[in-house]
Amino acid sequence: METIIDIKDGRIGNLGALLFLYGLSGLVIWAIVHWRLGWVAAVFGVVVIGIWFLVSLIFVYRMFRPKRRTLRLHSNELVWSVKFGSSPEEQCRTELGTIRKLRFVHARVTAGEGPDVSQPSLVFVLRDGSRRELPSGFLAGSYRKRIETALRKRIPGLAIEDTNG
Repeated sequence: METIIDIKDGRIGNLGALLFLYGLSGLVIWAIVHWRLGWVAAVFGVVVIGIWFLVSLIFVYRMFRPKRRTLRLHSNELVWSVKFGSSPEEQCRTELGTIRKLRFVHARVTAGEGPDVSQPSLVFVLRDGSRRELPSGFLAGSYRKRIETALRKRIPGLAIEDTNG
């Protein structure tokens, strides 16, 4: 079994975000107390701190239920799986012999928007003409070279194309 991509959401990153949010909350409390800004500022500060607290619950949830995504080659299959915390792993399998083409689909850019910096999505075009899309959490654009190299070793004559929208 050869692992191509193994992405784990980090606890340290979520902890850093929590510390940042709580630091901002402390700064708001300090400003209200130190400058004696009055009851309007106190109400505003409580609302802001409440919003930050609710947002911080997302990071707490992610810390205790980290998400893991893997893309690997297992014998003659391409397997991608997603796992949240202790929940069962969700897997999708595709036989390597059925993959005809890798298509990296970039988001369509309209005039005046500037350069597109979004991640392209990866679509596997199969021999029968059907398509299977790799979930966006795998960051196919960032790991493009790794994906191409691993699949070209196993699938001779694999075509790769880039398209817009």
